[in-house]
Amino acid sequence: MQLAKPPRVLELLQWQSELQAVCGHFRTVTAAPSILGHVEVVQKGHADFALVQHNAQQIVRNYRDIAQDGHAYYFLIIHLTGHAELQQGKARAVLREQGDMTLIDSLQPSIFSYDPRLNTSQLSLHLPRELLHQHNPKVSFDPATLISASSDYGQLINAQVKMLLNTPEHSPAQVHLSNSLLELLCAQFARASHADELAANQKALQQLMALLHEHALEDGFNVVRLADLSGLSTRTIQRLFAEAGLQCAEMIQQIRLQRFAKRLETTQRQGGKLQIAALAYEHGFGDVSTLNRLFKKQYGVSPKQYTSAANP
Repeated sequence: MQLAKPPRVLELLQWQSELQAVCGHFRTVTAAPSILGHVEVVQKGHADFALVQHNAQQIVRNYRDIAQDGHAYYFLIIHLTGHAELQQGKARAVLREQGDMTLIDSLQPSIFSYDPRLNTSQLSLHLPRELLHQHNPKVSFDPATLISASSDYGQLINAQVKMLLNTPEHSPAQVHLSNSLLELLCAQFARASHADELAANQKALQQLMALLHEHALEDGFNVVRLADLSGLSTRTIQRLFAEAGLQCAEMIQQIRLQRFAKRLETTQRQGGKLQIAALAYEHGFGDVSTLNRLFKKQYGVSPKQYTSAANP
């Protein structure tokens, strides 16, 4: 699939903003004052495809970046041009050939390294984490496992992705292709064993992050409820978050605000009626005044002003 628009010279802050809007909070490392890049989204049902092109040296993501995102995803990264090394924990995938791919977990820190002399372009399929785990609730997935374009699975997945991109939106064929693509991904990336590949604290923190994203919108959800769900003490939870430079309450608030803002955008785009109070309670806020205060602190405007600015 070709990029619809050519890359352009972007100031680093502008590039960061465009990348963040599509892929979440990542930080770009480059020796140059600008990036030759382009980011584009193609929506297909439950998943979004992102076409990303750049000449950066590294794109990195730590737990503080993770904490700023309201949604959790698996990214199926399909290589198009350039050279890329993608690392999560001890796992590392080197993508050289067009169609090489790997799966990246947005709840784990990442280091993506590139050759800045080569313009790197990749297709990223953003799969909501809950979608993959609802589809296969007992399966864990190994991130940063290389799937070669020439392998049987590589050819099958590339063919499925190509067909899905060319299938009409909301058609029965899209549903079947989406389901079969999920099955392929589960078959290839499912963990064969539950051996400890990461340190115990990292695994525990990743479990807590996943529970936060799954339950943050529940009424009254807090660190006590998180302790009940995880089997860890509140003291242990606070320590794990503190060691990563995070706070549990702030993360819950961040997830609620970002999902609320996304819901506002979707409702406005679809022409629905904005019921701020109902949406506030739906996203875990006890009252509208608290929501308005926190929302304005985060976005600089009230929810109503936010939707007006997004849809002038």
